[in-house]
Amino acid sequence: MRSRIFSQFSQQNVAASLGLYNNDFLSIDILHERGPITAGELSKLTGLATGSVTALIDRLENNRFCAQTK
Repeated sequence: MRSRIFSQFSQQNVAASLGLYNNDFLSIDILHERGPITAGELSKLTGLATGSVTALIDRLENNRFCAQTK
């Protein structure tokens, strides 16, 4: 299991201060640890539906936390 630097409560506070949802912040952490992955892989790792992951990726791109590669 992955170790966490922040407790869940702290993670929520940091996410909110950045204008993100907790799942956005979790996804940034996953991307930081694993590097580039597909939306499908992110869906499996977060437990989110693929449609939710698409919206999540759009939010992260709009806030310049990630960029899609083709």
